[in-house]
Amino acid sequence: MKNSKSGKEWVEILKNNPAAADQCEWDTLDGHDWEILLEWQVKFADRCPWEKLTTQDWSMLLHVHPEFAEKYHCPFEKFTSWDWAELLDHCPQFAERCDLSKLDGDELYLIFSNQPTLIRKELIPQLGTRLADFLCDYPEYISDFDVT
Repeated sequence: MKNSKSGKEWVEILKNNPAAADQCEWDTLDGHDWEILLEWQVKFADRCPWEKLTTQDWSMLLHVHPEFAEKYHCPFEKFTSWDWAELLDHCPQFAERCDLSKLDGDELYLIFSNQPTLIRKELIPQLGTRLADFLCDYPEYISDFDVT
């Protein structure tokens, strides 16, 4: 009887010893396992069954390897608003693919706090309850609001 390893165990093995690939039981890796493995070992990208990755897996993987977006056809159209917030927080170069007007206040605040180049005046009112926090961080926008 074969002593099978889990996908997570294979990820740990392959991260540190990619030469073990010929022994790997690739079908034991789920999408999250692939995301973690590819963060460490891009050499396995061509083996990846990309359909196993969730949009959250994609968002996290693109933090480390934004070049995978085009090469492996990232399904941006399936991203949730939180996937976008997580991605744009680290990778503002993908902002043109996202309709920022569909994000909520917490998501926009996360993005704007770490990527101020993405701030758009027309989106500031969408911050809702995070507006006060935003204006404390970026007082130069206070004049855009009637505070009387």
